[in-house]
Amino acid sequence: MPAALFWAFGGPIWWLLPLAQRSAAATSPWLEALLEARHRAGLTGQPVDTRVLAADLAVGPLTAREAQQIPAWQQWELEADVLRLVRLVEASWEALEQAGRLGDAEWAEWPVAERRYWALVVTLGRLEQRYRLLAQRQGKGAAWQWLAAAKAVWRQATRREAQPA
Repeated sequence: MPAALFWAFGGPIWWLLPLAQRSAAATSPWLEALLEARHRAGLTGQPVDTRVLAADLAVGPLTAREAQQIPAWQQWELEADVLRLVRLVEASWEALEQAGRLGDAEWAEWPVAERRYWALVVTLGRLEQRYRLLAQRQGKGAAWQWLAAAKAVWRQATRREAQPA
């Protein structure tokens, strides 16, 4: 891993792996169903905005500042992280390669698969971080907020005019 990336996120991402694993286990059935619905609707394989994908690849773990956002923003940010997950899973290798060239020069040295896996681990970790924050603030209401975000993302991702990936 390039040293600049290692320190840009405060050190290794190994501490995010357990969070990412929990999040992946929780979201996998939903994500698989969403991807299948998008495929059936002919919404996969569409062109993507590589600038958005470049930002997705460069995402870091949730920061203390992000964690302190007002609750209304938390819902929007949760939906944004779920959409990021969909884009990263669905993105073609070519789109990831183009997006990598738009980002940090050190990213361009990484193989495309490693950039994708890094971003997936971080995004899944962020989802778990957000869920834990919601649970601290709202208790059992966190599950309802996650469900609301999942429904909003599903609606957006399965409409023909929406292109999250």
